[in-house]
Amino acid sequence: MACYSPNNEYYLPRPWLLVNCADQAAKNLLYGCAYGAAFSMLYCNPLPRTIKMTLGWGLVFSTGFTRGLYNSTGYLKRTDVFRPDLDRDSDWINAHQIEKWFPREECANLAP
Repeated sequence: MACYSPNNEYYLPRPWLLVNCADQAAKNLLYGCAYGAAFSMLYCNPLPRTIKMTLGWGLVFSTGFTRGLYNSTGYLKRTDVFRPDLDRDSDWINAHQIEKWFPREECANLAP
């Protein structure tokens, strides 16, 4: 879910970023409308309430699941290289993290 992810650039959706992700937002709007309409028809709601439920769920899905509303074009926070905690992290650590934070050092020649 885009509105809950900590990997976003902004905490609230930016409406002016809709031009960058219009196709994804339209797809999510249609999914939300289908969900709201099915849910409303399942409970036999009257027509005005069905229309409100359909549009409401469509807006919730489009603002909640469209990641482009929360990030500028080209923003990828997941490519940031964070310093791994070797004692606490899992058994798999990205090689880029190790290369950046723990560079190879030349061994000192200790031979007499």
